[in-house]
Amino acid sequence: MKANKNDDNLYPVNSQVYVKVNPALRLVVSDYKQRIYYCRPLNSDEPATLAFYERELSLQ
Repeated sequence: MKANKNDDNLYPVNSQVYVKVNPALRLVVSDYKQRIYYCRPLNSDEPATLAFYERELSLQ
């Protein structure tokens, strides 16, 4: 069985990123599992978590 390794991610947890198709939407990476980034909107009280592939995100 293959171990879950999370050392291939480009954006570490707690880094601030934005969505390429909507640069106004600032996000904070909250988790990374199986090549999917789970992000929360920056400065938002919503507990919503959004999922993105690495190719959909970019650094600030």
